[in-house]
Amino acid sequence: MKTEIRASTIFLFGLAFAIVIIGIIAIMSIRLNAATITANVVVSGVCEESFSPTNVVFGAILPNGNHSTNIIVTSTNNGNEGAYIFISGGNWIDTSNALISFGSTNTLWNAIAQTSYNGIGVKSIPSNTQILVPAGSSANIYFGLAIPGGQYAGTYNQLITIDNTC
Repeated sequence: MKTEIRASTIFLFGLAFAIVIIGIIAIMSIRLNAATITANVVVSGVCEESFSPTNVVFGAILPNGNHSTNIIVTSTNNGNEGAYIFISGGNWIDTSNALISFGSTNTLWNAIAQTSYNGIGVKSIPSNTQILVPAGSSANIYFGLAIPGGQYAGTYNQLITIDNTC
């Protein structure tokens, strides 16, 4: 009986050794038939925008009154690729009662300073201003505001998002 067990063990060992040898040959043949490919990527330029000032103050305006579109915000591009300015904003919210507000489109923007209330209304979704800020330079954007007739007295805040894409 010991002979039979040893013979079986040797047979199994020999079979396992043969499978390992066949596996190595298969792996070698796969590697011998491998191909080399080339991968490419284009890394786009970088636009690094900064804005100044980061706080726009219109002062006191009466209902039915407005502020000329001449409050300046400067966008500086320190990157290596030009960038377009996008603008969006929320409604004006009374700081003491969030239920009192007026629309975002009462704020206007313009690429050129105006002596009157003139421009394009700030919307809740980003709008491309078509103002291109070339790499290494600056561009200005101007804001104005109109207060609707009958608007409650109070202090109101609006969040305006100025973003860029290159």
